[in-house]
This record gives sequence, structure tokens and C-alpha cells, in this order.
Amino acid sequence: MPAREPRLYHQGGKHHKGDGKQHQLPERVESRDPLTDPVARDGAVRDWRAWAKTTARLQPATINNTLAAIDDFYTRRGLGSATARREALPGRAPRRSRPGTSPGICGRWSTGGSTRNTVVALLPFYAGLRIGEVGGLDVTDVFLSARKGSLRVPGKHRSPAP
Repeated sequence: MPAREPRLYHQGGKHHKGDGKQHQLPERVESRDPLTDPVARDGAVRDWRAWAKTTARLQPATINNTLAAIDDFYTRRGLGSATARREALPGRAPRRSRPGTSPGICGRWSTGGSTRNTVVALLPFYAGLRIGEVGGLDVTDVFLSARKGSLRVPGKHRSPAP
């Protein structure tokens, strides 16, 4: 059985091990100042991270952003950044592509072919038309001028689309 360190007892402002002699308490991390001591800083940041994750149930991105702000604070104080592990962020869905920027359907249709086919392919994307509404369009539904154009869509019951 390993030898245990005798407990320190407090008597009248003095600490004793039970042997009648006065002893000093070991210095603890809690008694250090986290604004000036790197060891106390790391402990305080780790404790905050554990609290934020378990008790406050903050999102991983919020925890990482706050840890970055804490690192900046300590770096500006001259202590360097805290050694606290960052949260793993969940994967995000890819952003939708814009026409002409990727080889998606809009990019393919806008880079070649006849003008009529390009307009028919891009109307659902740009004007929000359904396939049946695009199929029901006629040449008389398109109004073109020198500077503007509009499209009358039967069944939408709205003003003409610019």
C-alpha cells in the first residue's frame, strides 16, 4: 500500500500534520492568478471550456470563437495563447452554386446552345417558374423593348416579371 501524505490540520492560523510541527500548505493552482500565471491561465481556460460544453451547452463554433477571443486577450497581456483543445466542428452542407461558376445545369446551359433553349432552361431557376408554366409560354408572352423585357406567365396571377 503506498504511503499517504498526512493531512494538514488548521489550528489557530497554523497548519499541522498531527505531529505538533507547523507546516506550509502546498501551493495550489487555484491560489495562483490566471491573469499573470500561465499554468493558472491554462487551468481556468480548460475549466471554462468544460463548463461551456456541459453546463451551458454552447455550440462548438461558439466555444471555438470564445477560445479565440481568450487567446487574443492573453496574447495582448504578454502571456501567449492558452493551451485549450478546440471543439471539432460538424461538417457543413456545400453552398449552392451560382450560374456560370460551376459545371452544374445552369452553367452548362448558359455557355452555349441556342438562345431559345438557354431561356427555357434558365427560366425555372431565375424566374421561379414550374416546368409546366415554361412549357405553356408562347412568343406573345414575351415583351421586349430596347432596354427592358418582361414576361407574362399565364396562371401566376401576378404582374409581368421584369
